[in-house]
Amino acid sequence: MVEKKISWRWHLAAALIYAAESWLYLDHAAPLTKTVLGLGSDPSLIMWFLSYWPWAAAHHISSLQTHLLWQPVGLNLAWTTSVPLLALLALPFTLLGGSILAFNVLTLAAPALAAGAAYLLCLELFTVPAAALIGGWLFGFSSYEAAQTIDHLNLDFTCLLPLLLLAVVRRLRGKSGRAFSVVAFGLLLGAQFLICPEILATSALTGGMALALAFWLLAPRRAQLAALLLDFALAAPIALLLSSPILYAMLTGPFDVAHPPQWPHIFSTDLLNFILPTKTAAYGGALFHRFTKTFSGGLDEQAGYLGLPAIALLVIAYRNFWHCQEYRLLFIMLAAVLLASLGPELHIAGHATGIALPWALLQHLPLLGAALPSRMALYSSLLIAIILSGWVAARAERLRIIAGALVCLSLKPVWHPVSPSPALTIFSPRQCAGRAWPAPTPFAPAVWHFRQLLLLAGRKRFHLLTGWRLPRLSAAGLPSFPSRAGTFF
Repeated sequence: MVEKKISWRWHLAAALIYAAESWLYLDHAAPLTKTVLGLGSDPSLIMWFLSYWPWAAAHHISSLQTHLLWQPVGLNLAWTTSVPLLALLALPFTLLGGSILAFNVLTLAAPALAAGAAYLLCLELFTVPAAALIGGWLFGFSSYEAAQTIDHLNLDFTCLLPLLLLAVVRRLRGKSGRAFSVVAFGLLLGAQFLICPEILATSALTGGMALALAFWLLAPRRAQLAALLLDFALAAPIALLLSSPILYAMLTGPFDVAHPPQWPHIFSTDLLNFILPTKTAAYGGALFHRFTKTFSGGLDEQAGYLGLPAIALLVIAYRNFWHCQEYRLLFIMLAAVLLASLGPELHIAGHATGIALPWALLQHLPLLGAALPSRMALYSSLLIAIILSGWVAARAERLRIIAGALVCLSLKPVWHPVSPSPALTIFSPRQCAGRAWPAPTPFAPAVWHFRQLLLLAGRKRFHLLTGWRLPRLSAAGLPSFPSRAGTFF
């Protein structure tokens, strides 16, 4: 069978469209070195890590147990969102313009890269460029991506997920050999762990479910699926090798950061969020805000919006493709991840109904117990992108392409919020150079925004408000900001 040759102009058009949309909705002319493309305290923490890793390497510091956070007790960085791989990728920008520039560049790149990776996946699956372009947009600029880009760089940098699925598809189709696939799987899994272990854990859960369903539904392909399972087993040592420093620190160091047990109940998708857009959506977000403001969790975790146009096309695709076993697998997986995103208890219009859901069974498992259900929207957005791209590609006529484009338009994110850059010199250029300082001043960027809360509330009240337990030290033990912060890097 001769493959259909795709013009390079389609690839160029996809890259330009995704890059332009990412810049327009995220940056919209905000200066990349003087503002932060996000809100809240989490971007400051990520920016600190973008500076910390080069500084640690320049000072030959290999330990992941640092006393520069939560002084004087210290913190095991293995259990934090330390994004070591992103710090390495952004090193040129960190050295050139500081970690603010590095953070903004990574934030700008995240949705465009995710869309590009999904475009390549849909192009491999269906070989129709217009349909692949729609599929890439639906994933890269989904409600999940629009919500997480507010403050969670580790969670919105999702391009590795469709690339992993692309490697799986090419292996099942016989386009990639075992050696190449094993190396690709190992590198992608290890890289994902170094960006966001939570996504790796939920990917393992979702992938395991998909593989079990595939063994049941796709009987003629069981030999190929068994070979794929062996490939992943062979890839495990590569992934473990890449992640071994972090894993070693996790297993041997203290478990310093634990989510409060009530978080999965708080950060779960409200049932109405599937049809009602939040303020991250350009169309309808402000109109329905009086309803969506009652949803639990923050705006950055309300990522379940599908929209009536997408739901309508999904119903049509269901009627057209349910007889196809591959699509049946996709629809069952979509239903499963949507159910998982609802969390351990059903919430409707911000009210807990008391109806228990399957996620309650996962709360006591290692790693997965710390995952937040609302973030399963990552997988629903990818599944929807694949299904609707396949529906457009099945009969690539003008009407279907227009319908797919309208779904993309209905999910268009609102202009991204920006905030002033932190008044800390550690985020400025050339602050992570290898300078021989015998005793750098301790710094606690993860807690500087909690200082006033600690002073006012005390340890016990602080634990009630945040779920974290503080070591026994006085508030005077915390550093003053911003005066002393500039002496660190």
